[in-house]
Amino acid sequence: MDFGDASRAVKHMNEDHSNSILAYAHYYAKKPNAKEAKLLSATISGFTLLIDSTDTVLIPYPASCSVSTARDLRKVAVYMHKESYDRMGLCYKFRVGYYGDVAKIFLGVVKKKVGVVGGAVGVVLGMGLAGGLGLMGLRRIKAVK
Repeated sequence: MDFGDASRAVKHMNEDHSNSILAYAHYYAKKPNAKEAKLLSATISGFTLLIDSTDTVLIPYPASCSVSTARDLRKVAVYMHKESYDRMGLCYKFRVGYYGDVAKIFLGVVKKKVGVVGGAVGVVLGMGLAGGLGLMGLRRIKAVK
């Protein structure tokens, strides 16, 4: 069976999901100090990454993922994204801005589903929640003094 053309998926990953590719380098390629990573290709064998403009590494797909054509790449990319972030842990997620990205995605979905007005309300509510949590922290600090 022919794997198919993965060039669109590779381009999309590099343009829109560079954070995921870097997480793949950190976790799967065991390069936790990597500063940048680019997806060079996606084949039946796995993802080939260029890490810090010097190391070319083939990352085989996880055994639990069935990849036989380019159409399977979305599922495996999402799986690898989740696994790499989850395995690197909570501190890693905070350090690389994972939760900020999640908030942007959430607000984007809210804007699409509810509309601009609903999105604005969501932003205001989110800011109010963040501000409220900050005030609670300040009150705790003052209480300790």
